[in-house]
Amino acid sequence: MILHLRKTFPTADSRRLLYAAYGKNGYPLEERVGRHLDSVAVLIQLLGEVHPDKKVEVENIPEYKALQEKGVGNFLRPLPK
Repeated sequence: MILHLRKTFPTADSRRLLYAAYGKNGYPLEERVGRHLDSVAVLIQLLGEVHPDKKVEVENIPEYKALQEKGVGNFLRPLPK
């Protein structure tokens, strides 16, 4: 699947079919994870505003800037031995 996407995204980008420029090197993992975490944090916040009875509280979600500076690995638990 991943190998397929590596071929598909540059082709789609060259045909201007993507909403954001992909480029030949793709996006760094820290950027992708940061965007996803920011999106999830906003969705969780909005759920609580729209449905106060379904409010969810989540702590310690790494911020986008911190992911860029420290890398994703700094926020993962070490593998058990």
